Amino acid sequence: ALAFVEKNPFDKAMNAFTHGRDFIRGELYIFVYDTNGFEYANGQDERFVWKNLIDLRDNFGTYIIREILKTAKSGGGWVTYQWR
Repeated sequence: ALAFVEKNPFDKAMNAFTHGRDFIRGELYIFVYDTNGFEYANGQDERFVWKNLIDLRDNFGTYIIREILKTAKSGGGWVTYQWR
């Protein structure tokens, strides 16, 4: 996915991640957020694209996107949350 973004315009890459199947492996798919929680691509559910999801919480109250962004800013790692 990173190589694809580096070689293609941003909008083409986000479209490929959301509407194509080349970046889906079983239950794994690409999703892209900016640092404010705005989603640009989602390979599983396009209803979330073009929305700010910074306040999205799972059934346990975890702020999913906030935790993902915090983990990414600290160098990466694993974030556990419930997703249907």
